[in-house]
Amino acid sequence: MKIKLFLAAAGLCSLLLGAEPYRHPALNPVTFEKSPEHAPFELIRDGKAVCAIVRDMKAEKKMWYDRSSIRQAVEALQDAFQRITGSELPVLDASSPEVKKYPAVIAVGKSAFTEKYGIDPLKECEPGSGFLVRTVPGGIILAGYDGSLVPGHYSKLDWSRMRHNGTAHAAYDFCERFLGMRYYFPGIGVYSPKIQNLTVSPVAYRDKPVFLERFNYAYIFLKRRWPWKGVKDDTHRFAPAWRMAIDTPWVNGHTPNPIAMDKAFPNRREDIFFRSRGGSLYYTPHSEVGNFFDVTNPAFAKLLVDAFVKFYETNGKWNLPWKGTIHPSSEYAPFTQTDTFLNDLTNERSKKFIYPELANVRAGMHSDIYANFYLILAKELKKRLPDKKLSVSFYHSYTLPPAGKYDFPDNVRGVICRGNPIYVRSEVYREDLRDIFAGWSKVIKYKVGTYFYGDLTNAFTQAIQGYYTGEFLKSLEPWIWHDECFLDAGHNWRFYYSYYLVLRAMWNPDFNAKAALDEHWGLLYGPVAGAKLKEFFDILVDRWEKYALPKLKKGDTRVEADVIYAAYDGRTINRLEKLLQEAEKAVAPGSIEQMRLKFFMAPWTREFKVARNFHDNTIPEYKVRRLGRKDVIRIDGKGDEAVWEKAFKFTFREAKGSGAALPSRPEARLLWDEKGLYLFCRAEGKPAVTPGSIFDKSNHFEFFFSPGVNKNDYFQMVVSSAGEKTGNRRTLKPIPMNRVGWNPKEVQCAAVADEAGWSMELFIPFSAMECAVPKSYSAAFGNIIYNDVVSGRAHSGAWSLTMYNYHDVKYFGKLKFLGKGD
Repeated sequence: MKIKLFLAAAGLCSLLLGAEPYRHPALNPVTFEKSPEHAPFELIRDGKAVCAIVRDMKAEKKMWYDRSSIRQAVEALQDAFQRITGSELPVLDASSPEVKKYPAVIAVGKSAFTEKYGIDPLKECEPGSGFLVRTVPGGIILAGYDGSLVPGHYSKLDWSRMRHNGTAHAAYDFCERFLGMRYYFPGIGVYSPKIQNLTVSPVAYRDKPVFLERFNYAYIFLKRRWPWKGVKDDTHRFAPAWRMAIDTPWVNGHTPNPIAMDKAFPNRREDIFFRSRGGSLYYTPHSEVGNFFDVTNPAFAKLLVDAFVKFYETNGKWNLPWKGTIHPSSEYAPFTQTDTFLNDLTNERSKKFIYPELANVRAGMHSDIYANFYLILAKELKKRLPDKKLSVSFYHSYTLPPAGKYDFPDNVRGVICRGNPIYVRSEVYREDLRDIFAGWSKVIKYKVGTYFYGDLTNAFTQAIQGYYTGEFLKSLEPWIWHDECFLDAGHNWRFYYSYYLVLRAMWNPDFNAKAALDEHWGLLYGPVAGAKLKEFFDILVDRWEKYALPKLKKGDTRVEADVIYAAYDGRTINRLEKLLQEAEKAVAPGSIEQMRLKFFMAPWTREFKVARNFHDNTIPEYKVRRLGRKDVIRIDGKGDEAVWEKAFKFTFREAKGSGAALPSRPEARLLWDEKGLYLFCRAEGKPAVTPGSIFDKSNHFEFFFSPGVNKNDYFQMVVSSAGEKTGNRRTLKPIPMNRVGWNPKEVQCAAVADEAGWSMELFIPFSAMECAVPKSYSAAFGNIIYNDVVSGRAHSGAWSLTMYNYHDVKYFGKLKFLGKGD
């Protein structure tokens, strides 16, 4: 399918012929220098290119594409001129006599051409991704600091995301600033004008990134399911086009691999893994989740440094503890706890580091335990590997600064896993986050990086998070470390306009997000449809700031669904939907603008349905029948007793209310007697069954129960398709307490699974919940969730809508206990 892209001549003229033609508000700001003195020159005449690309053909040795800076630059230029003029530029060696045939050239990277004019980009540009763009009498130079030109530049210990591609960044900046190209998303999201004539005036500028790590998962996921037939997959170009890379050897993540660590030190399991007060050792060989490193144990810290020493002594050849995860780099020795969450780390070693003022604050309850562990680790590393730095995270239950005092050495670099750009205009939220960054910075005596998050629970917040990213990053000065900047916000390219702004802001937080957005609507969708989409986006921002943000309170990390859907009420949903309908009418059938609009609109049809379902939702009621005196249930997972047929069925819907089909067709039934609650659940289709991984790699049902009608507390029990269980309990009133592990032996469960489906039975005695036996016709609240890890979250079901916050009791349905004989 041939795609035609075009730009109105008036827009191009305003770009190129203004008083400062290369200072564009929709592009990243650059540092302009004194312009050289020479005559302007032509690159395009009468719709045809009159220039050539020149480079040093031997300079860049063959290497991995993502580190081949000059190769990427040449491909970007060839692609852009092909789109704009319909023909590909010739590529010549800079020393070739053929160069003289062209009135002007585009010189890419370090070459004989740059030497002719006394320019050495490896010396003049900032190491990493710094670049310069400079016109000379013979044309224009696009060059930067390229790791591909420096022998031995890339250590084998540094991961592949580390790319110093200054020239590639220079080329993409040229394509945007001089040619009017825009790279919004792969495939149909690349915008290119048709240019008849292009004359370049003398100019000189340079640029470099503010943040040395600039990354987001979104970039890689469109390739997995390419949505357009006949459209070339150019996803690989979007790392340099979006300024995405890592310019530092800093590494971090959930590392080392707990299973591999156990194999590396087979006799040290008791030192490596945490044992709870109840005697459970948090080690499992089946998955990362379920393991938990013992951060209360100094012996584990010293063992970890033993591993670092052996790794570096062998130059990374011995790397067993890091198999399948992030290994140490040339400069940094990383450690971050596994993604298993434990609320109670109390033992004889840790109790003095559990401070009363943080004990009931989930985000800080373990801050001092980790601060003490990091201190031990840092001192041992300083003693044995004085040229390396410790890389750590402040995450989950230890994001708040510790209450105690710690004298850290100078070899610690950390990242705070907290923060969301969409909340930055709340003064309460902003000051709260600044206190956290300032606090940890004071503790480790160094600035701290940011691993921040997006809100993926709805389309409204996904759409606007990029709009606020630059403002968010600037709000954390002077405590934010510029080596680490990572957004964990999903992988949905349909919100390209959000991710585009995120990556631009990571390069330079002064990027004008509003100017970029306002320009892009008309370029991609045409003037009429573009105006409708601009109004659509402006409404999203306006409603968010006026009606959602003011509800944020100190300590909150997210706005709840009821607040969000109050901001985007029925009238607003109707207005937004009408704007999309008007945009549809404004684009020609079969046009590129129509293709783009369909891509843009896809998430909103579902979101509008969810919002309306939320506004129309009523709390469901389920009648729990009572067992007779002679009824007996064997907890074997089969559910083949006749009494189950007497129980009413729970009706499951997609958990957020989108109306999406549930391939597994889950169902459940609940019964009770004076002993406790009996639950039977089943689902169709071959389930994922992985012993040792209840949440991540096994299908599972979750049962929530809040005794009585006051919702003072609730209990959660999870049963997997492997027949394993785990649980939590939480107190809500009168004083809210964090969730704590709850898995009493009296709770019985069993599951059976085959190719056709699986079922489970669960018995929870009232005594295990320390609650009174309900009276006939009394009530309680609860919910049942089915998580289908095979079909994915969008096909998970719930009896009562959850808005994906399963633990929010206000969404629990009502359980009414029937009497004997009912």
